[in-house]
Amino acid sequence: FIYAFPLTDKDAPDIAVAKRLYLVLSTGAFLNALIAVFAASLAITRLLARQHNPLARDPLIMMLRETPIYFMGVRAHFLLSLLTFVASLTLRMWTEYSYRTPRFARALLCLSGASIAYMVALYNMTLVHFDSFFHLWYCYLRCLFERVLKRKPEVGKPAGFMMGVAFLLALMAAYDLLYISSVFTKDSVEAVLG
Repeated sequence: FIYAFPLTDKDAPDIAVAKRLYLVLSTGAFLNALIAVFAASLAITRLLARQHNPLARDPLIMMLRETPIYFMGVRAHFLLSLLTFVASLTLRMWTEYSYRTPRFARALLCLSGASIAYMVALYNMTLVHFDSFFHLWYCYLRCLFERVLKRKPEVGKPAGFMMGVAFLLALMAAYDLLYISSVFTKDSVEAVLG
């Protein structure tokens, strides 16, 4: 699925940018889904080890108390994977159909937009301990950085060297993607405007 929209030398500049963005979104969707599954398996393993206090007012409180990184990670990465997946589909549909059948492309775009809005609305309605999807991400990232910076037993084991490697590689990827997008966007604008 990720590579089903190949780049060719004959692509117009705006199509080339759209195809590259599609690859970024599709890859992001896949990787976020993998992170969600991995975090869920780690949470299950930790809970099955019975090294936690199962008593709580409700399961959400127990999960937030005992496995906060895993709980927030699963929720945050799963929804982000859904949103980036639908966004990549939307971009592909728009790119494929906007030139030949613009009304059909617009209908597909509206349908995709409606599904994204509906998913976020449903998700925000179930965020009992968070204000919004962005607040969940804020709390999740804060918890991750605490794990990296604070090496106390009550926070859990430190993230170690590999968290630094992951952070550095993510920054490098973001830099390269921003550089590439600025180059292609500039070329696309120049090609369209002449």
